Amino acid sequence: MEFLVSTVLSLSFGLFWLWWYYRQDIFDKEPKRFVLLIFVLSMPLSVLSGLLEYTIDQGSGTYSEHSGFLVAALFYVGVVAVIEELAKFFVVFTVAYPNKAFNEPMDGIVYAAAAAVGFASFENVFYVLNKGPLVLLLRGPFSTLGHVLFSALWGAALGLSLTEPSRSKRLRMIVGGLVLSILAHGVYNILISLSQPFFGTGWEWLSLSGILFLFGLYIVVAMKISHALRISEFNPANLTGPARQALLSMLERRLRPQVPVRVIAPPERELPVQRYAPNPNAYRFRERIPPATQAGSTLKTSETQTAETAKKTRECPNCGAANLLDESEKNCYNCGQELVQKEPRKE
Repeated sequence: MEFLVSTVLSLSFGLFWLWWYYRQDIFDKEPKRFVLLIFVLSMPLSVLSGLLEYTIDQGSGTYSEHSGFLVAALFYVGVVAVIEELAKFFVVFTVAYPNKAFNEPMDGIVYAAAAAVGFASFENVFYVLNKGPLVLLLRGPFSTLGHVLFSALWGAALGLSLTEPSRSKRLRMIVGGLVLSILAHGVYNILISLSQPFFGTGWEWLSLSGILFLFGLYIVVAMKISHALRISEFNPANLTGPARQALLSMLERRLRPQVPVRVIAPPERELPVQRYAPNPNAYRFRERIPPATQAGSTLKTSETQTAETAKKTRECPNCGAANLLDESEKNCYNCGQELVQKEPRKE
């Protein structure tokens, strides 16, 4: 039960800092599953690093905690910082760096933070088991953040190496980032260890300077994040960025007004079918029909017009269609039968 509580508390601080730096990547978010994979892979390396550090300390016969300030400082810089930073760097460089998801400078800081959080969270579990849960009050928020800030120095170098075509310059950038992270890690270990008795007496208050050191390092990493986002090819502000046109077209599609689509509903009732087709011969007689009104003449009533129209048409005796009177047309336009039926011959 104690191991479970220690693990949950340690992971809570680590996941908070992982979320904090994951949200800084605003242009091209990394796959969450891949980030969690780096987080998990770095956990067992904390155990291996601790065993290696203990073996070197005990095997050398110097016992750093009992050999004075100089030996302890060299051990923290040359052994602890080197082993731990190389362990975290190994995971990111071998798993994340060759992956296609690693495609902008900000990605180096994100994956470095994931490796650092996994390493520090698992390390905090053993500190809690050995020294009690109170040690988590300092190691949880500060030591976990310290691991993230140390690794962010070489993570930023890995990200910036993507923009450098020269292989030798990329190598110098990555090595330089690793050296800076090792030095920062060693200095922090020395500062927070000043309260230990093997460093002497009267220096205990200087151990609080480790918190100020982390604050300054936090500002440095924030500046590196700002620079990485500014030069990212996924930043729409970069005119030469290949993603600018894609982002602009995506925004254009989102802002484009949606054209409503007309939906023709089926009629509730069937429309009446036209019984007769229009008279194809009607245009022939337009000139014969006098206008409705002439200048100086009176308007005709509807009854008079109806009567005159009836005199000019003839109904077909077969289908009943109205045909205009015309001597040249003797058949009905609708059924084709003769309009005037011949009377049967009398014998």
